[in-house]
Amino acid sequence: MKHFCAVIGLLMAITSPVAAQQICPTRADLSDGLQLLYPNGDGRIFVQHDDGLYQGYFNATNAVPDRYLGPHPHPLLPGMRASAVGDLTIAYADDPQTIDQLAADETWISKVTYFLAGTLFATGTAEVYFGGTYLLSPVTLGACSYETLTYRVTLDVEGENIARMQGSAFQSDDVQYAPKLGLVISSTVLDEDGAPHGDSYFVDVMRASK
Repeated sequence: MKHFCAVIGLLMAITSPVAAQQICPTRADLSDGLQLLYPNGDGRIFVQHDDGLYQGYFNATNAVPDRYLGPHPHPLLPGMRASAVGDLTIAYADDPQTIDQLAADETWISKVTYFLAGTLFATGTAEVYFGGTYLLSPVTLGACSYETLTYRVTLDVEGENIARMQGSAFQSDDVQYAPKLGLVISSTVLDEDGAPHGDSYFVDVMRASK
């Protein structure tokens, strides 16, 4: 009888929501890589290295990214930006890690320098506004759910080289960030008036295959 009860208890633990959450990926898994999927089967692989976070895009027919962009100094801030003239490396005057210390309705602001092949290309400003807990938190990814915070991230570019970029020098996104996962799990692109202009979101998360 004791053996039977022990087996039942084990089965309940395996199938319970609490047990399922215990096996859900977390930011500790980023060192080996996490794979997040969009609704159409495309996705991104995120890997944390000593110098920052890297990400690679893949499509549903080829699950291997062509390349990884990075390092990114914080999950909310890019360390590299693609442009018509090539990849721009982004350096922040203030420590991006202090973003995690923001209270609700506070804003982190930093001067930004853009480099092209190691040469100064442009300057600008980065702003990260913390809006608090996301209205739809927790957010479900596959069988897992994550408490989620909301931020508005804005970067602009100044200087005579803006025209060479052949794209908007202004970037602003409302993003939803899952601290336990250490990643942005959805975002909405905004125009300069703050109006939404397209969004993207992940629907599943898993540990990347080795």
